[in-house]
Amino acid sequence: MSVPITNERYTLLRRISALGLAIYDTRLYLDIHDCPEAREYMKERYAEYKDAVEQYENIYGPINPVGHPCEDVRWAWQVD
Repeated sequence: MSVPITNERYTLLRRISALGLAIYDTRLYLDIHDCPEAREYMKERYAEYKDAVEQYENIYGPINPVGHPCEDVRWAWQVD
């Protein structure tokens, strides 16, 4: 059974998409440049992304059958 797309749901999905793109783009940048400001920017966007996904999943259920897709992704520059 599908759930209708309301304006609120669509807006939240767009926010998740925009934040995901910002994170992905910053990851690509950090693959080439070791930049503390970019790391901080990504950390802030990732926190916003997780909050938006949690909000969405609390209201509408999992985004996909296994839930949040990027929870365990670690990049080389993230390993301390």
